[in-house]
Amino acid sequence: MVLMVRSILCVLALAAGETKPAKPKAKPKPGATVAPRLGPGGRPIPEPPPGMVVSLGAPDPGDRGAVNLAGAPAAIDMKSWQAAAKAVRAKDEAGMKPFLGAKTLVKLEHGTPILVIERHNYQPDMGAPMTISGGADSFSRFAQVAAMSDTGPPRPENVVEVRVTSGPYEGRTLVVREADLTLFNPAPPPDPNEPPVKAKKKAPPTRKFDAAGRATSLLNSGKALEKAGKAKGAAEFYRRVLDDYPDTPQAREAAERIRAAGGK
Repeated sequence: MVLMVRSILCVLALAAGETKPAKPKAKPKPGATVAPRLGPGGRPIPEPPPGMVVSLGAPDPGDRGAVNLAGAPAAIDMKSWQAAAKAVRAKDEAGMKPFLGAKTLVKLEHGTPILVIERHNYQPDMGAPMTISGGADSFSRFAQVAAMSDTGPPRPENVVEVRVTSGPYEGRTLVVREADLTLFNPAPPPDPNEPPVKAKKKAPPTRKFDAAGRATSLLNSGKALEKAGKAKGAAEFYRRVLDDYPDTPQAREAAERIRAAGGK
């Protein structure tokens, strides 16, 4: 009789769809690795500094950015880049080895921060700068269309002279492919008509803007160009120091260097 009652209860439980409660999904642990956003070519986008956002516009002197490719090749000057360009384009490690051995070619880590000095544009103009919201796929299609419309012989890749601002090559002026860089622009100001978002947690304190550091960085870039015999490019950096940071000691030095070069 007892066995019969148990059997009936089991049948009723199955008919009612009684099951064991599902275990709740485990929440991600604090500090867990988050997959990085991907840019053109599926490359991880470097994290921009505070107060800046990612942009896909063409690089201009004074722009900041970071290397978006692990092991990105970089030459010590334009002559060395032209010598190694064929091997770099073909991703020929054996062909690049002699240049790496002679240290006329080096490899930069992903995320290496840089300051743009000069851009060497060999490609047809691709139109207005695109923002990251365009997505990797739309950017790739746009680039392919532009490349197909150019019926001439293959053009050299666009390259950029940059100054490394941190890392093993800090302070060095190097030449890298434009495609191996992600640029940063100042973040747009908040919309005054946009209602403020209530923060659940107290926001971390923002870093104080370092005007002297920025002015020094621009001044040093100008000195590097002046030393390389590029007076015109150096004057651009000196004038940016005067325009953007007129009340700094660096501005006084920039003015003296412009006067010494015969400028006004």
